[in-house]
Amino acid sequence: MGSDWQETTIGGIATLQRGFDISKKEQTEGAIPVISSGGIGSYHNESKHNGPGVLLGRKGTLGSVYWTDVPHWPHSTILWVKDFHGNDPKFIYYFFKAMGPELLRMDVGAANPTLNRNHVHPLPALRPPLPEQKAIAHILGSLDDKIELNRKMNATLEAMAQALFKSWFVDFDPVIDNVLRKNLAKHPSPSLSQGERDLAGPSPSGRSGDEGALQDTIYNGIPEELLARAEIRRQAIANGAADEATAEHFPSAFQETEELGWIPEGWEVSSFEKLAKLDTTSVKPFEHPETIWEHYSIPSYDSTSMPSLDLGNKIKSNKYQVKAGAILSSKLNPETERTWWPLMMNPSAAICSTEFMQFVPKNKAEQAFVYSQIRSEPFQKSILERVTGSTGSRQRAQPKQIAEIDVIDCGESLRVEYVRQALPLIQASQNNLLQSNTLTKLRDTLLPKLISGELRVSEAQRLLLDQ
Repeated sequence: MGSDWQETTIGGIATLQRGFDISKKEQTEGAIPVISSGGIGSYHNESKHNGPGVLLGRKGTLGSVYWTDVPHWPHSTILWVKDFHGNDPKFIYYFFKAMGPELLRMDVGAANPTLNRNHVHPLPALRPPLPEQKAIAHILGSLDDKIELNRKMNATLEAMAQALFKSWFVDFDPVIDNVLRKNLAKHPSPSLSQGERDLAGPSPSGRSGDEGALQDTIYNGIPEELLARAEIRRQAIANGAADEATAEHFPSAFQETEELGWIPEGWEVSSFEKLAKLDTTSVKPFEHPETIWEHYSIPSYDSTSMPSLDLGNKIKSNKYQVKAGAILSSKLNPETERTWWPLMMNPSAAICSTEFMQFVPKNKAEQAFVYSQIRSEPFQKSILERVTGSTGSRQRAQPKQIAEIDVIDCGESLRVEYVRQALPLIQASQNNLLQSNTLTKLRDTLLPKLISGELRVSEAQRLLLDQ
């Protein structure tokens, strides 16, 4: 620490103020975030602070620290920085982030954890000069910016893979394209003969005359529930946006099934367990104290990126052994989809919480297909139809019932083709995730050392250059 760092108190660095009471009933829908101890909980049409803002969990969730640079409403369950006393606001944010563990220890509540600002203000603190504050904030902020960029990129990559799955196996776009092309080839002209109009019969689209008969002939063979999609696909064909090469791998007609309604001709309805096995092979880590276990657990926050990971040998309860190629899905509170593709570092010592449902593809090469199947909207809807318990933390899915969910069997060749196109997207997302994990560890290592002055800015910059 340099001699130019000033000894002061937290109150001398930043003045904390209790947030403002407001109930959900008192809020009017708007774009202003209402930030409470758990983060943004709702939006209102009025702000209490224009930002930038640094907010600390005061009641319920202690140790949480939030940054915002937009107008917001600080809720009564948080403390917010009313006065930065000329200090850099982003530095103050990281200052309190470094204090997270200490804030947790300052609980003065009985049943509900509570943080009192009058107990925080007198605590001793070190204040670096403003230029060094900005440099510290820049280093830590650059890491956070890269992590956030990776998160956004991953959201896009995952959405692309899921959109492809939806197009092929939920909306059946290539099959619709094939039916349309077949019908359009028969009727390239907008005019129909009287015999063709008679054959077409009444127009389900509601159109009258030649136009209505033409439309129904073009859409002949497409189930009614897919007609809206068919209109979109007809435009895609006209615009040259429909992939004719891909469509060649798909049927050109539909068939009706008792279980799932209309599906592509030649495809079958099958249970999910024929595609992936529900694996509950257990292991007792405490019987192998010499092993450093790679332990995956369900995070306490909503996330689709990665389960929590702990490395250690002091695990005292039974776990599931994570199998190669497995997809993990939370059976807790399934109203929020949480499915993970574990990136195992040591497969022989990989275990997971028994709160997971572990599905292992029968064909390991189809892991990407199984991953997207579980995450798909129809599958998630089927899960919700099978949950037990009341809403909230007691709600859970029943793994054996999930394994028996009816799914469409499109055949191995199409599953392989989907994997060929989707796997690079998923792998790119995983690479970003691994980089973000490395950056997060680096940020968490640098944070307390920079804030305390143990590590100077120049030394931190050299560490960053090595990354």
